[in-house]
Amino acid sequence: MLFGQAGESSDAEASYGEASAIFERLTPDSNDPLIHDGFGRCQNSQDLLLQDLGNTEPARKLLHGAIEHFSMAVALDNRLRFSRRKLSAQLDLGHLLNESGEDTLASESFRLAIAGYDELLTQHADQPELLHGMAAARLSLANSLRHRGDKPVIDAYESAIATFTEIVERQPRAMHFRENLAIAQLDFAQFQHAVALAHKARETATQSLENQLAVINCDPEVAGYHATEATIRHTLGEILSDLAEDDFAITAFDGAIAKFEGVTVESCV
Repeated sequence: MLFGQAGESSDAEASYGEASAIFERLTPDSNDPLIHDGFGRCQNSQDLLLQDLGNTEPARKLLHGAIEHFSMAVALDNRLRFSRRKLSAQLDLGHLLNESGEDTLASESFRLAIAGYDELLTQHADQPELLHGMAAARLSLANSLRHRGDKPVIDAYESAIATFTEIVERQPRAMHFRENLAIAQLDFAQFQHAVALAHKARETATQSLENQLAVINCDPEVAGYHATEATIRHTLGEILSDLAEDDFAITAFDGAIAKFEGVTVESCV
């Protein structure tokens, strides 16, 4: 970290600490959902800063605190935005636990998020962002289970992809939803390849590439879209190589290299 960045991080930590001290004095006897929501947001922001600094254990404690205060806000006033913040923090906790190698706890956190989104969708079925949150939670669960290599993992991926597909059907012009579908299909294809389901992996990777190309055709100027395409093509090349379809594999690898080179050149301009 650069000296200036270190100084800025220290100042941010101090500011969050002062804000937290104020909230701690306000919350014990408070029945104001906005105070609990504010404390939750403060802890959530402080957690992200600590994660950037590599302080995972204090970050985890802050996330637990944020979830507790968001839950209190929901209990006092069942506003949709309070519930969404709670579930977002629940997902963040799952990702933090997953990165720390605590797969079982991570899976439990993702399942809690899925249950929460499921409950919200029964009340707000017309909210695409809630459906997207559900899809993201299901994909996170699938990725946290993938080391097991069993049927529940396949079910989790298929459930996530089905939910992303539903979002795309509802919002066909929202390209960020379609790219997330392509990424979910890429993750599933990589899992299928890893557990020797190469033919299914080829089909899934091909679907992923088709969706990503649709995204790029809509907005070809976004470099990140091309980087995702390159990753999909490289994965497809590995799958085709294992299937002894060498000519097709070479074509896929060549396409991946060209895309990676294009993205690299653009990032240097």
